[in-house]
Order: sequence, then structure tokens, then C-alpha cells
Amino acid sequence: MPYLTNPEEAPSVFDDEPQSQVFDEYFEGSGRVVVGAGAGTGKTTTLIDIVAETILQKLETEDGNPMDDLLVTTFTKDAAGELKTELKQRLRLHEEETGEDLDTDIWRWIETDSYIETIDSFTQRLLREVAVDAGVSPDFDIRNGLEDEDLVDEIMADLRENPEHAERLDRLEDAYPNQDWQDYPPRDVQTMLTDAHEKSREFCWTPEEMGDQLLETHRASHANIEPAFTAEDIRDITQDITGQYPIVPENLPEHASQVHEHNEQLLEDFKQLLIAYDELYDEKTLDSGALSYTDITDLVWRYLNQNPESEWAQGLGERFDHIFIDEFQDTSFAQCRILSYCFPDSDSLDGPNALFIGDVKQSIYQWRSADPRIFSEIIQDAQAGEADEYLEVEGLEYRPLTTNFRSHPDLVEAANHVFDQVFDYSERGDIGPFPIPFEAATAERVSTEPDWAETTSVNDEQALARLHVMDLGSPQNKDDWWQTEAQQIAMTVAEITDNDQVPVLDTDATESLDDPQYRRAEPGDITLLFNRRRAMPQYADALRQYGVECAIDVSAGLFDEPEVRLLVDVLDWFANPHQKDSLIRILRSPVTALEDRTIRYLASENYYLSTALRNWPEDLPEADRERLEGLLALRNDLRWDREKNKAELVSELIQHTAFDSIVLADTDGKQKFANLWLITEIATEWEDEELMTYREFVVRLKRLRERARRGEEEYPVAKISDENSDTTVRLTTVHRSKGLEYPVVILPDLHFSPPGGLFPWDNRMLLSRDGVGIRPDIGNETPVHFDQGGSDFWLTDNYTPFAPATDGLGTTWLRGNRSMNVPMDDNHPLTDNIYAEIAEFWRTLYVAYTRASDHLIFGLTDTVLWPYDENFSWAPLLRERLQPNGLDGWRDGVFARAIDYNELEGTEQVWIGIDDLDTGTPIEDEPIGMDTIDEAITEDQRHELEPIDPDFFPEVVRPSTIQELLACPLRFQYSELEEVSGIRAKIPPGSSPPGNLQRSQWGDLVHLFLENYHEDPEEAEELARTYSSEIQSELLEEVQENFATSDIASRIEADADEVLPEHEVLTYAPELETYIRGQIDLLFEDSDGWHIVDYKTGRVADEEEYSGQMYRQQLAAYRWLAETAYDIEITSTELLYIHPDVERSSVEVEAEEFETLLTTARDSLDVIPDQGLPADPNPTPDETNSPDETTRCGSCPYLDICPEWSD
Repeated sequence: MPYLTNPEEAPSVFDDEPQSQVFDEYFEGSGRVVVGAGAGTGKTTTLIDIVAETILQKLETEDGNPMDDLLVTTFTKDAAGELKTELKQRLRLHEEETGEDLDTDIWRWIETDSYIETIDSFTQRLLREVAVDAGVSPDFDIRNGLEDEDLVDEIMADLRENPEHAERLDRLEDAYPNQDWQDYPPRDVQTMLTDAHEKSREFCWTPEEMGDQLLETHRASHANIEPAFTAEDIRDITQDITGQYPIVPENLPEHASQVHEHNEQLLEDFKQLLIAYDELYDEKTLDSGALSYTDITDLVWRYLNQNPESEWAQGLGERFDHIFIDEFQDTSFAQCRILSYCFPDSDSLDGPNALFIGDVKQSIYQWRSADPRIFSEIIQDAQAGEADEYLEVEGLEYRPLTTNFRSHPDLVEAANHVFDQVFDYSERGDIGPFPIPFEAATAERVSTEPDWAETTSVNDEQALARLHVMDLGSPQNKDDWWQTEAQQIAMTVAEITDNDQVPVLDTDATESLDDPQYRRAEPGDITLLFNRRRAMPQYADALRQYGVECAIDVSAGLFDEPEVRLLVDVLDWFANPHQKDSLIRILRSPVTALEDRTIRYLASENYYLSTALRNWPEDLPEADRERLEGLLALRNDLRWDREKNKAELVSELIQHTAFDSIVLADTDGKQKFANLWLITEIATEWEDEELMTYREFVVRLKRLRERARRGEEEYPVAKISDENSDTTVRLTTVHRSKGLEYPVVILPDLHFSPPGGLFPWDNRMLLSRDGVGIRPDIGNETPVHFDQGGSDFWLTDNYTPFAPATDGLGTTWLRGNRSMNVPMDDNHPLTDNIYAEIAEFWRTLYVAYTRASDHLIFGLTDTVLWPYDENFSWAPLLRERLQPNGLDGWRDGVFARAIDYNELEGTEQVWIGIDDLDTGTPIEDEPIGMDTIDEAITEDQRHELEPIDPDFFPEVVRPSTIQELLACPLRFQYSELEEVSGIRAKIPPGSSPPGNLQRSQWGDLVHLFLENYHEDPEEAEELARTYSSEIQSELLEEVQENFATSDIASRIEADADEVLPEHEVLTYAPELETYIRGQIDLLFEDSDGWHIVDYKTGRVADEEEYSGQMYRQQLAAYRWLAETAYDIEITSTELLYIHPDVERSSVEVEAEEFETLLTTARDSLDVIPDQGLPADPNPTPDETNSPDETTRCGSCPYLDICPEWSD
């Protein structure tokens, strides 16, 4: 007789036979139960009732805290909190019914002194108990994403310090170059190492074992035949993989052997790097305690595996009497291995009771290390009466839950009809490497409808559909599909709340599902579930056009929201006024709301706002000029507050720019407004943890924005309303919705396919317990065709996706060839990886479909969009299984659909509505008047051409050209104003650049290389490797070595507080009406003050030479710029000759020298009518016919076109 009782009106586990069977098996049977709980079958109720009964029994028979030896784990923190809340509610119901008062401490014990937690929290608790023995800091904490990036960068830099590892990295990066320029770039070598390292820990492998598995896969893809290959070997390998027996070209065996050996070398390189990576990783993380969740699980498992006889390990096996694992399908392999130590004696039932509950059909988190194969095989072992291989638990009994308490009977029966076929069909849901248990569900709710609900007459029968199909016609592509469907959904949703066609269960009024009560649907009942986020904004826009209030509800994405990206741009521009990219985005944003013609004018002024405002054309809007002046004034006002509290600074910026008012005017204004203010909360959190300079603050924001762009966002958007809001339609993802239910579910975008599964050749690496592999590289070999049979190539890296003549990368990698029913024809060792991905794709549909409790709405067409869609997208399946009987296409109305599934006795049918729901009309915007259009067309947008100003002086000058301007204005005109391409000048002895580069090209490259070197030596080396071996050698062996051995490098390494390579400064000199713009090669601060270094390539110039004079004037200009712009004092200005030899020269200059030079230039510059600026040759043609290359004219690239030398 169970202790647990509850009021008669409350549902109980004892009211349902499948649930009571689980209860009985746990308390009166073996005490060890595996429960397969389909969607809506009362999984949480069953778990809560059994845990509550366990607590009551322990309170009756034991003293103290009954939670001490109960372990209850689940997947998310929210779920753990809900379990605690519902458990307390269940026990209070028991008190209410029995009149018995439980020990008041039970409420505190459940909340703060129990093992009801996520499995990650459980492993953290375990690690803290043995942290010292496990070699980790006891106060360890979880790293964030930016800290992850910094850690990996440090490890990679350390690897490159080792010559052998550097060579290995070079070989791998030649084979797998960084391709970040792509929209969806493949893994680069750094990411491959990082991912392989993490997965090895999730699989409980050592780095050596991971490397060996990669090699094993490569050999298995060659039928374990070793080179040198013969023609017969090639035929055997091809037949083993593809089933074809090809005709082998004469040169193919030698080619295949060389490619095989090349990839063996790459894989051995990868293995050795992975071993070294792991050692460096532990070295940097264990002492600091900066860990990931994967690290924590790995450390606990390693300790248990290495110390199974320790007192602590033995005690873990005796700690719990009852173990409840919720959402078991989302457990990882390493977590299971840890849990196995809680069952000390696998051959006995004397250990703890166990309840493992979950649903393999709802496992959609393989990308987060969930391993549904484990739960599937535990179910199989329980059904066979055997101990499983993961937890090694004896006596497990399988009891499925099959009563659906969530959904209307029509939805339940239709789900049986659809998914019985999906999970029993080897080309769809059953394609994976393990079976998916499927038991048909029975609806608990009685199929009755409210009298007031509208029905549609069909063949003299009255029917109310619960499944609704929108006929989308014949879209030609995905964009056409999205546009058509978004419009159709918006029209439908706009009317749902205004008619009686969509009744939903009134949970407040319903006392029993035998007598369901209904109400009209409200906006908050409606949810659009997407499998990908890409098209969500388009659907949201369509809903708003029809006056439907909606919100995109996703778990992450704050720094990818447009208003946050713009806020970061503004903050970046304040820190770097010459950052054109940020400024251009600001100017095109609602913050300034400039007209297009104004932006065109600013572009013509090179976005120098002060100059543009000073020369403002009369025909441009005065309002635009005022907004720009306000923007500059705001920057000047706030620049002095940059180092104050960052949250206050952001708040002031939002208010002073009217950013808050602007976003609130948007159709999604409340969300955008909340996102902006969330940034202030985040800034406060950061400053509570550490002091940040303004520059550090902006850099962190920009890095988070870049991570968000790559899909690695960790900050959620602001939550603006309760998820149960009754006024807002929700748009969210299937993964976000797991565990939830919605009265009305709309499934958009059903035509898409899983890209990884269909086109696997794009993957450079596959990592799962089903197999690991790295895509082979052809190296320097030329691809070889088969004469007949086999793949098009043996191996190639030059393929065209979707082209029928190309099957991917060739025979020894996963090819893209498919038939209509099978995704891959090949017997490759990694095929199961692809099948597992496709299987999860179909499980995701199950999760999406079963979120609906009352109505399911989706769009379908009569045809597929692309070949092979039949088994690789959701739309064809739903069309095939749900199209009403007797219909070849879609017709408006409500029709019957006969259903069938394995466990169905007799015949059943459900009603399908086709375009049966009324549609609304869009909110009309005020049309644009024709007068306005005519006015815009006839308005002259051209600017008047101004005559040449005889007092011309350039509005922007650079230190590198000011000497030209003063010494020979015509040379300045050619190079800076007319941008004439110069002829290669004579090269002074001792200054020849490598390769075929000109001096200017070589100088630019050296500056770029050293800029990268200061930011990240690894990036500098990667840059060098993109050039010829000669240039690469000069950069790495001469330039880098020369700088590294210079006393400047030593000073920076020993004492520098701030290092700014290639630092651009732009300052306006109002008394001269001129901008000065300079790129300081190196600006750094040490204990002696600020220093300027100017790099030079070539021989050391004498001070009397033209170049020597120019170098001095450049340094004077740089000093003036830095001191004027930043109000700092420059301690030294230095020249550093970096190639071919290294020599430092201290040049003592004062800022006043440059200002005097500039004033002199302005006062002495004359313009020759109809010609331009004058030439001033030195030496003159009268003095020599061939000027020396160290003179001004001898070094001039325009000598041949100069009018002074033309004769």
C-alpha cells in the first residue's frame, strides 16, 4: 500500500495503467526500471510521484534528511528547478488529503540540501570533493567563450615555439588552410585540434587513442591494404567502398600510394600535435582552475578510472539508495561512465534502485554531446533481460508510457500514423546506427468539441479539423517558399483569434479529460516552430504587416542583434574616430537617418566629417548637417568620460543619441529597447569582476559581436515578457521548445534538408563514437580519373557541389552520390556518422510535431523543390502520410484521412483541413503620393563644379608625403591627387627587395607582417606562408629575426605597458585648416614614457640624402600627431632599419619642426593656371643628365613624365 495519496480531483499516477506499471515495478518489483516516455505521456508526473513516494517511505522508516541518498539528475537548470517545485507541490497535495503534516525541514532539504540537479552540477560537486587529489585547483570555475578563445590561442602559440610542432602545423595548414572568407567556412587546423581534443574527453579516449582511431579510419577506407598499391589493390579498395569494379588507369596505383602516404603523414602530425595540445591544455587549466564542463566530467572519470579501489570511489558506490536519471537520452558517454560507479556490484540487485526515464525519439542534442545510442541499447538490454554495457546494471525492466495527456485524439492518432512509418523506415528515422523504440500512443482526452465551434460541411458530415494544411502552390525555390508561406501564415494567424474555428483546451475549466472544456484561441496560444533561425525575421515581419504582435524567442543571439551591433559600432567609433567601417554603418543607421544624397556627399569627402561640415553644400538638407554636428559634439562630450563606469557611459550614449526612442518606434521596438539596456547590465557585471579600460571594453564587445556572427553566441537576448503571455505570438526553434507544449503549433519551412547529411564532402572532420576521420588531402598530386567505374576521381580537392559528374572528393572519402532511397551508396567506415545526423533530423520533426496540444498548421506543395527531397525533407513525408484519401492534389475544405500503424486494431480516420481557416488582411500603409515621386525624379542631384582655388592647399596631408609637397609639389600632385602609377625607380645599392617586388610593395608587406607579429606571431607566420619561398624566407628568417633581436623588442618584452602597432592618427589643425593623418609604425609606452618607432627597409640613409631628410620630417609629424591627439609627451623618436640588416637610429626631433614645415608649405604653395602644382627639380637637368638615385629626382618614379626632364 503506497503512502502517497492526493485529492480526488488531482490526476495521479494510479489513474493510468502504464504509469502504475512503472510505479509497481519500482516499489514492488526489481526496483530498477527503464521508462520510454513518448511526448506528452506524463514523464515528469511519473518521476515526481515515484520520488515523492520514496521520500514518504524514508520519512516513515528513517531519521534525518531523506534526500541524502537520493540522486535525481536532469538535463537543464530550469528542469532541475521545476522538479524541486513540482515535488514540493506534490507532497503538499499529500498533506492536504491526509491531514498529515510532514517534517517542516523537508522543504528546506529539497531546495538546498538535496541531489536534485543537472548532471553537470553533479559532476562539479564530485570534482570539488577530490579536486586536490585530481590535481586541480579546488576553487575551479567555468570558463566563458572569450576565455576559451584566449586559452586556445595561447596553446597554439606555444605549439609553434616547438620547431617540430611548427613543421607539423605548417604541413597541416597547407592541406587545410583557413577559409574564414566563406559564409560557412570549414574547420581550420586550430578548430580541428580543439574539437578533436574535446571529443576525445567526451568519448573517454586519450589523445593517443583519438589519433590511432583517425589513422585506423584512413586505413579502413583503403580496405586495410597497405601501399605500394597495385591495380588489383585499387580495384579491391574501390569495390569494398563503392561496390563497383573499375578499370584502373596505369598511373593510378602510384598516385594512390603517394596520396595515401601523404595523408598518413598528416594524420601522424595531427596525432602528435593533439598529444602536445592535451599536455599544454592541462598545464594551463588545472592550476588556474579555469575549466569547461567537459573538463570537469573528464577529470572525475579519469580519477575514478585510475583509482577504482580508493575509499572515495568505493564510497560513491554506497552513497545512494535511489538513482533517478531524467532525460536519459541526452546523457553523454563520459557521464554514463561516471554514473556506473554509483552501481558497485553489477551482478547483484542489492545496490541502489534505479529509474532511467527518457525518450530516444526526442534526442536532438547530439551536437551537444548527447549520445542517444546509450539509452536505445539500455532499452534493448532490458527487454532481453541482460545487464547493459554502459552502467552495467542488472535487473532492469522496460516499461513504456503510452497514454498521451497532452494532445487532442486526432493529433495523437495522426502522429501514430506518421511516425510509425518514420521510425520503422530505414531510409528515414530508422537510418541511424541504432533502433528508435516507438510505441503508439493512446489519447487520454475524449474527442468532443464545443457547440460554438465553427465546422465545415463535407459530404453531409460535420467535421472540425485539428490538422490544417496551407496550400502553397508551386514555389520555385526556398526564397519563393518563404515569401509565400510567411504571407499565408500571417493571413491565417491574423484571423485565428477573431473566429471560432480554432478552439483550444481550457485547462483552468477542465476538471477531467473525460469532459474537456474549450475556449477561443488567443495570440499567446500560437507558436511558430522553426528548425533553423535563418528565415524567422522574414516571418515575423509578415506577421507584423498583418497587425499581429509577435516576438522571436531564442536562447542566444544578443550580440548579433542589429541594434546591439550598431551600439558597438558607436562605441568603437568613439574609441577610434578614424574607424571608417564603424562610421559608415553609423551614418547609414537610424541614429543619424541621413538621406542617401548626404551619404554620397560624405563619401566624396572620404568621410572626414569636419571637412564635410565646413564645405556643406547648400542643396543638402540642413537637418542632416545638424545631426552630424550633434554626433561630433556627442563624441567630444563623451570622450572625456570614457574611463568612467561603462554601464553609465552606455546609458548616456543611448539617451543622448535618442537611440531608445528610435528603436521603440520599430515594430519590434520593445525587444530592441530591452536588448540595449541589457548591455548596461552586462557591463555592470563585467566591472564588478574586474576594472576595464575603455579600449578593453570595446575590444571585448567587438569580440563578442564576432563570435555571434560565427554562431558562437553565449548571451541571450533580453526577455521582454512571460513565455506564457497571452498577447504575443511566439517564434522559436524546435530545440528551444523541447519539453514545452503549445495549443496551436505552426511548422514553417518544411522544405529544407539537413545539409551535413546530404553533402558530407564539405566536412574536413567527422567526430562521433560511430567513427572519427579527417578528410584526405591530395597534396601536390594531380587528380587521376578512373577510366570506367568507381568515382569520377580517386581523390580531388576541386569539386563542384550538386554537379552530377562529381561525386564529391573521390573514392576514399564520403561521396555525395545518392539514390532516391539511400543517402549514400558507399560502404565507407564513416557512413554511420552521416546516417546518425539524418536520423536526428527526423527525430527533430517528432519533437516539433508533438509540441501541439490542440491544432497543428503547416504549409505543403504538390511537388518537391529539388531531386532527392522525398527522404531528405519533412514536407514530402507529411504530404505522403496526411494527404486526404482520393485527392491527387489539394482542394479547399475538410477531408477525411484513413490512418494505419502497427498497433492499430480496426480502422480509424482523422480530419484534415486544407486552406480551411479564414484569413485576414494586411494593415494598409499610407501610399506615397505621385507628386512626391515626380518631385524626386525631377530634382537635380548634381553638385556644382567649383573653379580651381589659386590658394589651393590639400585638406589632408600625411607625414610620408609632406616632404614631397614642400620639396616638389608636382610629385605630390602625381602621387596623391592624380594617383598616377609611377615607373619603377632606380634601386640604391644594398636595398633590393626579394622576389619580384617593388620597393614600395616590399615595404608595405614588411609593415603588414610586423603589425601581425605584434598582434599574434602565428598570424604573421601564416601571412608569410602565403608568399613564395623566397619572400617567406626573408620575412621569417630576416625581418622577424632582426626585429626580435633588436633592443626595441627587448624593451617591449621587458617593460612595455601598451603596444600599438600600425596606429592610425587623424587630427585637425584648425589654425591651418588641414587634417593631418599618419600611420605610426609602432607606438609604445614603457617606464621611460612613450616612444615612436618608424620601420625602414633597405640601406641606411644618410641625413643629407633626400630620403634621410624625408625620414626626419616624418618622425617630426608623427610626434606632433601623437602629442596633439592624445595629450601625451613623446620621449623618443627612432628609425629601425629592419631589412636586410638591422640598425636602430635615434632621431631627435621636436613637434614644432613639423608645424613650422606645414606653415611654410601653406605660405609658399602656388598653383599654375591650367597646369596645377609646380615642379622643383633637384638636381636640375642643367646639372646632370642622370640624377643619382639618392637624390630627390633620382628616386622619383615620375621622372620620365616630369615636364622639367621631358627633353
